[in-house]
Amino acid sequence: MSRHFFESDYKGTPVTVLLGYDQEHDGYFMVIEPTDAESHYDYLYTNLFEGDPFPRTLDRFIHVLNELGIFIPTEVIMEVAADGNAKINNKDVFHEINAGNHLRKVAC
Repeated sequence: MSRHFFESDYKGTPVTVLLGYDQEHDGYFMVIEPTDAESHYDYLYTNLFEGDPFPRTLDRFIHVLNELGIFIPTEVIMEVAADGNAKINNKDVFHEINAGNHLRKVAC
């Protein structure tokens, strides 16, 4: 499974977005959870509640992020899609987004 993490916010609440490819299910997944311990959300979103929890494209997840007003860098989408195309397994990437919405990979 490939896992790409990045920090963002939802209505002023800091969240961590995990987006990736699951080789076993041959599909993509996404989890959004608050990073603030005082938040009243367990998960803001998880793909496991979807009718098709591991879709073959990222379209649904991009739509969810847009609906929630959570910025996702194009580079993250491209990397996760490439992981799916290559059927990547055992990959963790932490992305950092600065104030200008520029992406920097901080750990692999």
